[in-house]
Amino acid sequence: MAKQETFNLSPDPVNEMPMVDIVYVLLKQSDEPLYYRDLVKRIADLKEYSEEDMLSYMAQLYTEVNIDGRFICVGRNLWDLKERYTME
Repeated sequence: MAKQETFNLSPDPVNEMPMVDIVYVLLKQSDEPLYYRDLVKRIADLKEYSEEDMLSYMAQLYTEVNIDGRFICVGRNLWDLKERYTME
């Protein structure tokens, strides 16, 4: 499981950012891949969403992360930045 980290995102810009861009920032600041559930929890904390609110966004966010070319699934629901991996 990924270690707990402190991320440098302040609430004001976070409220204006799309969730998929927050995923990018969180992964960029992490030294290792993160589980999707940890990404969702961190976004909910940053945006101050209730559990019910976040549940309504989870599927949409997963789809966005899955089709966004910046991300790669490197294990069971373990995500990282594609730029960290060579494709040969």
